Amino acid sequence: MPTSQPVTPATQPNAPASRVSYTSTASFEARQLEAEQWRLSLLIATYAVLIATWIARREMGGFVAATNLVFFPAISTLAAAIGINASALIHVRRVRARGTSMPNWYWLFGA
Repeated sequence: MPTSQPVTPATQPNAPASRVSYTSTASFEARQLEAEQWRLSLLIATYAVLIATWIARREMGGFVAATNLVFFPAISTLAAAIGINASALIHVRRVRARGTSMPNWYWLFGA
């Protein structure tokens, strides 16, 4: 007589995995969006510290930072990174406020 217990890897070790993925739940996605918001905020702060470091090195007479061909591309790249991450942070905050999910392409580009 068959049992009414569902077939899971816990009840039968060689059974295929359940069709419902742990990562497809709403609570997992909410935690993932919270972690993404934290990650983006941390990146923005890190880039801001790097810009401050470059400016401080230039003001203190650092040889490399005093060279315009190195200083301005470095500052521009860091400022662009702050802008890109700030726009992503705004998008993540809006998605969290609406309670919707992120499009699949976002996770590919954010990796």
